[in-house]
Parts: sequence; C-alpha cells; structure tokens
Amino acid sequence: MLKYLAVSALLYKYMSKKTVAFIDVQNTDTTTKKLLGFEVDWKKLCHFLKNDWQCDKVFFYVGIDEGDLETTNLFEGLRGDGCIVRAKVVFAYKNKGLDRNVTCPKCSNKIIEKIDMGYNRKSNCDVDLTVDAMELGGVRFISGSFLKYFLLLNLWAKLQNS
Repeated sequence: MLKYLAVSALLYKYMSKKTVAFIDVQNTDTTTKKLLGFEVDWKKLCHFLKNDWQCDKVFFYVGIDEGDLETTNLFEGLRGDGCIVRAKVVFAYKNKGLDRNVTCPKCSNKIIEKIDMGYNRKSNCDVDLTVDAMELGGVRFISGSFLKYFLLLNLWAKLQNS
C-alpha cells in the first residue's frame, strides 16, 4: 500500500482537523511512471485516501483530451465515489524552435541549423488546485520535496500504534 502514498499529491489538515487531499493527476501520473515504475490506479487511490487516511474530501485535478471517453468515464466514476473532480481540456502549444550555429565539416561554411522543439500539452490545473486549497484555509502542505520524510513518519506512527 505504500506505493499509493508516493504521489505528488498535496495533503493538508485545516483548522477543523479535517484531512483533504489535492491530487494533480498529470504530475502524479508522470512521477509514478517515470520515477517509481508503476501506474496509479486512481480508484484504489481514492478509496485508500478516503478509508485509510480518512480524508474528508479528495480532489482530483485532471486534464482530459477532447473526445477521450475512457479517461472521462474513469474520472466521472470517481465523482460517483464521492471525489471532487476538476477536469479541464488539454491544449497543445508549439515550443519555440532552436537555432544552432554549425560549421560544415567538408566546406567549413557556417550554417544555421533550425531545430523543431515540438509541442507541449498542458491543462493548467495548478491555479484551480491552489484556489481550492486557499479557500479551505490550508495550514500545512506536504509536497514532493517532503514526501519521503512524510512517508517515513507515517510508517513510524503506524508501527507505534500497532
């Protein structure tokens, strides 16, 4: 179950001692796939946060490609499980190209090589997440920087209570 704790989610307690989870789906998905080597089961994560961590509210911030019914249905299902889903349409934007000065090895002429830097995809859920957290009066945040220490403390606390 510890692998479900390793998310780039922000968790905090607010004044009334209620626990709320804010999950940036794209960042969490990328981090777990590239760095931790597994894919998140969002439904299991939702149930884990609600049942094991006893979160009063679980927010998912997700960018969904237009027409992606599979992802839409998945997160609609989480809405049905009592989670709050903030979905936005993903948009693509072209990255600025790169010009590189190159000298031809045969004729020594200087040429400018144009490199296409491709596209990035974004849904800009950060602002929504921040606004929701501020509206709930968040006091304490746990982000990726402190996640390993939080996981160790959480594990230690569980061992102390067993």
